[in-house]
Amino acid sequence: MSGPKPRQSLPDFDPEETDEWLESIRSVVESHGIERARMLLHELMTEAKDLSIPINPPSRTPYLNTISLDQQPPYPGDLEIERKIQNSILWNAAVVVSDTNRRIDGIGGHISTYA
Repeated sequence: MSGPKPRQSLPDFDPEETDEWLESIRSVVESHGIERARMLLHELMTEAKDLSIPINPPSRTPYLNTISLDQQPPYPGDLEIERKIQNSILWNAAVVVSDTNRRIDGIGGHISTYA
């Protein structure tokens, strides 16, 4: 499965060493299989965590946010719109339960407030 490569957001100060690492993992896959490569990558991630190296989880999309969380301005949202959306969801749930109770006996009459 190939697709667009995610954009590299970290500078590569030693592309030659990077190529060596990539060739190494390809060689492991070729010589010992995918499971061995997965185990090695898992061990590398564990070691990075032990060394307090922050690593973002793999992305499933080529679209990445280039602004780190600590650089993003606070965004409180619109509390009035959020309240209206929540009320609409609750109203919809009440209508669905009420309508179903009218059509089918024994469904139950409980309506949660999600409070």
